[in-house]
Amino acid sequence: MKTKIGVLVLAMFAPLTAEILNGSTRLSELGTWNVFGGTILPYAFLIMVLAYLAQRAISRTSILFLLPIAGIIVEGLIVKSFFNVSFSDLSVLGGVGVWGGTQWPWVISLTASHAFVSFLIPLTLATFLMRDVQISKTLAYCSAGVLAMFVGWTTFALPHMFPEYWVKLSALTVIITVSVYLSRTVRIESSTASSAPLWVFFLIGFLFPPLNWITSFFLATKPLMVILAAQAIFVGTYLYFLWTQWFNQRTNEYKQLAFIAGYYIMFAVGLIFTGVRRDVSDYRFVGACLAVGIVALLVSAIRRSGRM
Repeated sequence: MKTKIGVLVLAMFAPLTAEILNGSTRLSELGTWNVFGGTILPYAFLIMVLAYLAQRAISRTSILFLLPIAGIIVEGLIVKSFFNVSFSDLSVLGGVGVWGGTQWPWVISLTASHAFVSFLIPLTLATFLMRDVQISKTLAYCSAGVLAMFVGWTTFALPHMFPEYWVKLSALTVIITVSVYLSRTVRIESSTASSAPLWVFFLIGFLFPPLNWITSFFLATKPLMVILAAQAIFVGTYLYFLWTQWFNQRTNEYKQLAFIAGYYIMFAVGLIFTGVRRDVSDYRFVGACLAVGIVALLVSAIRRSGRM
């Protein structure tokens, strides 16, 4: 029974952290089938597959190979925003850095974001609450099958107008396959560095969103090589952090909670401010709940870390 509850909690956290807590999807939109069925449900099935793959990785740190998968599936295979220069959420990045029909600054920014909000954060929170979240092979395969139907529906039923359509989708599928293979065959040794203090995790989490925005959206008017160089430094820094700290055997779960608390501060402030300014009750409510959750995470992290 506890295992089933853990799976349910994990399935609920994924769309919550990826769509609702950052304001991408409003609570009032959840009642429509297009949003619930086409946006919320795919995240629930996706996290089942990712959690299973994480369980099957050859080493704890080899999970690093799985990080791009969430962004590729959501934005590349389902939404297909990687190649759609008229996608509504692109903002100033629309058509910026297009090479080979792919919007590279957008791809890098969204892939980095999804690695946390659609994978590491919901998995960490669910594991913290339920202690042991195990995904069976049957559930993982069934989830993958349902996810494949979502991809098939958006691929065959919905019209898309970008060149080399099938070549690009095939390339993404190959990247996912290779990533899974590497996670199961290439052992990345855990870092021997000491685990950083809790406040460092909080600070690095707090800096992730603004640094992601600065190295992409705020540099949209700069030459492509400037944007890509800034993004390479940003992504490289966080990959180094994940290797040396997040997957460090000496790092306890409470430091990861501090990272998550720091990560969502900007979103809590933004949602509350936008909700008050535009009189949107959805944003005010989610922002307030998120603020309470951040405080709860920090209090729990500080108290529990002090006892260890």
